[in-house]
Amino acid sequence: MPERLGLRVDVDFGVGLHSGVPYLLEVLRRRDLRVTFYVTMGPDGFRKHAQRLGSPSYRKRVRRMSPWTIVRKFGPAYLARHALGMPGDVGRRYPDIIRMALDDGHEVGVHGYDHYWWAENVFEADAAALQADMDKAFEAFRHCTGREASAWASPNWRCSAASLSLVDNHGFRYGADTRGHGPFVPMTGGRPAATPQLPISLPCLHEIGDYLDTTDAALIGREFARRLTPGYNVWCIHDYYEGLLRRDLFEPVLDRLLDDGWDVVGMDDLARQIDPALLPTCAIVRESVPGGRGPVSCQGSEVVVETPR
Repeated sequence: MPERLGLRVDVDFGVGLHSGVPYLLEVLRRRDLRVTFYVTMGPDGFRKHAQRLGSPSYRKRVRRMSPWTIVRKFGPAYLARHALGMPGDVGRRYPDIIRMALDDGHEVGVHGYDHYWWAENVFEADAAALQADMDKAFEAFRHCTGREASAWASPNWRCSAASLSLVDNHGFRYGADTRGHGPFVPMTGGRPAATPQLPISLPCLHEIGDYLDTTDAALIGREFARRLTPGYNVWCIHDYYEGLLRRDLFEPVLDRLLDDGWDVVGMDDLARQIDPALLPTCAIVRESVPGGRGPVSCQGSEVVVETPR
């Protein structure tokens, strides 16, 4: 069964970019792997995410991560800045680390400007508001790196017909905005989009911990291995989780994949293997995934596209 597996790193918080990503880069460097990083470029929304503690499921997740571990790994100074309303930025604050990833040969794309705003508003926001967030994100990336971003990945895996139309305008090889089971062309606004989607197909490790209600690394690792399938596999990890809070999870899972013969690659590598003309066209639906929080954009059923006569 082992084939290629796409590995993406979603960078959500400043502390994760500063302290988690260098660790992940070193792990990947030792194994001579090139993957894909998607970096939030603007405001650090950690404090706003903490407002979700009103949700019982979110409180349970935080307890499973251990509040003491969060304080120890994130650091009192970082938490104090957020408590005082001085959160700072993510990508714009640490351009040297973004450049470090690029220098190591990784693909680096954009994961929105204001991650929290996008996740909470994308389903209802109009095209102008979404365009403003995307424009600021791409401009910040250019300022930090001197390069154009090679890809866009919607925060929280939430997108809309309006946001996908905006992605089409950039001419990217692929989009990374959804969860699903295989490459597809999304149906948006009654027509197929121009940019094919490479969805996340595997559960995140923190989601596995949530739906199994466990912190046991061995149990989580076995469940992850069970979810691998022949053909298409994409795994998403996070700066703050695998990079900081649960390093004990990441390396064993990664090494098992390599020992089993998987070729771990970046999303751009997967994209080069697909022919958009041969992909199914699928609807995008909003669904909750096991262990997740709220609905995300998922690959729906295949749609028959009528061709003009």
